[in-house]
Amino acid sequence: MSSYTALVNDFWAWRLEETPEFASAVGVHDFDRRLETYTLEAFDHRTEQCRQFLARIDAINVTRLSSLQRQHVRVLRYDIVTYLNGHRWRFHCCLNAVNAVEGVHKDFHYWVDAMLFDDDQSFKVYTTRLRSLATQINEQVNLMRQAIDRRLTNHRLSMEAVVGDIAELLGRHATDSPFYKPFNRSLAFVKVSQSNREKIRQEGEAVILDQVMPSYRTLRTFIRREYLPRGRRALGVSSLSQGLEYYRACLTWHLSYDLSPSQLFAIGQRLVDDIRRRMKAIKDQVNFSGDLHDFMRYVHGANKFVYRSEEDLLEAYKDLLYKKIMPRIGRVTNYTQTKLPVVERMPFDGPLGVMMAGGGDTGTADIFFVNVINPLRKPKWKMLTVALHETLPGRYLQTSYERSVTMPSYRKWRELRKLSSVPFHFPSHAAYTQGWALYAESLGEDMGLRKNVYDEFGVLYSQLLRASDWVLDIGIHALRWSREQAFHYGRGKTALSRKQMQPVINRIVTLPGQAVSAGFGRYTIHNLRHKAQVRLGVAFDIREFHHRVLQVGPVPLKMLEETIDAWLDEVAPTSATDAANLPNVVCLITCCVLGLSAGATR
Repeated sequence: MSSYTALVNDFWAWRLEETPEFASAVGVHDFDRRLETYTLEAFDHRTEQCRQFLARIDAINVTRLSSLQRQHVRVLRYDIVTYLNGHRWRFHCCLNAVNAVEGVHKDFHYWVDAMLFDDDQSFKVYTTRLRSLATQINEQVNLMRQAIDRRLTNHRLSMEAVVGDIAELLGRHATDSPFYKPFNRSLAFVKVSQSNREKIRQEGEAVILDQVMPSYRTLRTFIRREYLPRGRRALGVSSLSQGLEYYRACLTWHLSYDLSPSQLFAIGQRLVDDIRRRMKAIKDQVNFSGDLHDFMRYVHGANKFVYRSEEDLLEAYKDLLYKKIMPRIGRVTNYTQTKLPVVERMPFDGPLGVMMAGGGDTGTADIFFVNVINPLRKPKWKMLTVALHETLPGRYLQTSYERSVTMPSYRKWRELRKLSSVPFHFPSHAAYTQGWALYAESLGEDMGLRKNVYDEFGVLYSQLLRASDWVLDIGIHALRWSREQAFHYGRGKTALSRKQMQPVINRIVTLPGQAVSAGFGRYTIHNLRHKAQVRLGVAFDIREFHHRVLQVGPVPLKMLEETIDAWLDEVAPTSATDAANLPNVVCLITCCVLGLSAGATR
């Protein structure tokens, strides 16, 4: 076995052993008895292990690797270095693993639903893990006490909802709790005697009653009585000791690009203003007499923009994907689809649409869930944007590319939870993945799918929400905006109500830097496309450009930029003088900050 193969295998095995919940989620059940350890000693031990992995990476003779293997090693090295750099901020981020967005009161669904329940032994494994949950909760309470002592707590907006969420869990009888679901749902299909089946249920109920629920009760009491009174008073993390530097580290983690908050703030403001100008032009084009906010409210409420029934809305999405998007996907990509996702109604009132990837190895279907509940509140002009984002050429196409390339497991599977531990966390490269999906929303024009100005308005509205969140994130965490300043900006730019803005602001307060990620990723891909168009002129092929962006897989944006540059150097070599005069992402960003780049989002 080569040093490269051994490294890749060892790192992945270590990741799964250290994060058993993640292992369950990716279908590895060797560690289902355990849960992740949350102690400072564990954080330090993982850091030391990563230093050893980094030394092994640097000892590899990369000249003996294929170009694809070299890319995999570069990504792994970036991920490990990012994790090691984040260790400095472990007190700022990892002491507060519980908040309104994520934590032990929410994330248990992540691993309960992923576990196997196919024999009596699997239920014993599950009850052992439930006992570990009680230990994990106590570990996190101990960490939050250290956050109080170090004055590194969350704001109350990040914590108040936790008390109610836990109260809801505690308000149910053990046999009605989500922890008991496997005993109600799966045990009936296991081949055991009735007496053993009843014994398994009793053991599960006892663990939930005697260990799980008391631990949640302790957590709820602690948050209400000790933590909330000592929560930080300012919204943003820059109010903490070394807070502005910590925030910049969060931005670098989320964006995989090193720009200052002031640079990003200027870009975000310009994007918001440019998008609003284009939205106003559409308002004027349709001769609407009110202002832009009046127009936003009008298109959200007018009867002509909605379907009257859930069935009609569901059928319209199927028609959009199968009869409109699919026949035109060849205009923007040269990738051949072998199968399409199934369109189904979302079983709960969630976002407008969600793409759920099936098992690429098992053949289970990919499903595009669409929210058809209360169709009178689901405008038609948002449908194209949602479908392009979630299916083709957005998330579904991206997932198809990942499946078509042999990738090591650490690249194929990315842990998308524990965002409160950023920047002491392995990167998910969401600026690339979410940035592509957001960029894909705009490809309806290239595909000939926009049939009216309202379809364009849907794309702009989606971009406006992301750009506004981008500015709010930096305003709150770097510029120390108050809650009222945040409300004033958000409502003034998006026309959302105060009630609609509240969860947006709460999430931004809780996860510093995260709201900038997708918008910046879209912005970067857009600028790389512009660069390729300038360099190649009439030879520019949008399908080949998209192929180059997608085939690299989830990577830091800098690495994506280097990949596109290498491709351009190969197909259109230039002199040093010509190359110096070509725009690049950094140049375009600088021009935007200085106010020299018009229409940067077009």
